Amino acid sequence: MELAERLEIARSVEPAMAASRDWMDEHCRLPAAGVEALHRSGIMRAAVPAELGGPELDPMAQIALVEEFSRVDGALGWCAMIAGASSYVCGFLGPEAAARWFTRTDACVAGQLSPTGQAERVDGGHVVPGHFRFGSGINH
Repeated sequence: MELAERLEIARSVEPAMAASRDWMDEHCRLPAAGVEALHRSGIMRAAVPAELGGPELDPMAQIALVEEFSRVDGALGWCAMIAGASSYVCGFLGPEAAARWFTRTDACVAGQLSPTGQAERVDGGHVVPGHFRFGSGINH
């Protein structure tokens, strides 16, 4: 997918985002239309290499996409920036871990500062109890 098409995805969600402002204030999260646009544009997995099915966007394309999502809505741009920048973690993982985390098309890394919890393995996944001030993009 070319950058122009990715930018058009960002622009296309502007009416839905504008109509959702009160809902976002009440629920403290992005509406489904915004999350879908983030995923469809590729920004959620921006730095994931093509060999893992990622868009492997160059830094300038990532910046352009984050800028356009930010123009549409500040919260949408923030989540685009967090996920896009955090997708670079893929390059620091071993091949098996990177494939396990990032081959899913709905993969996303959420932002978090100063977490106090530790993951515990449970049936079907993990539970992470603790205190977390915020988790930008955690619902996506």
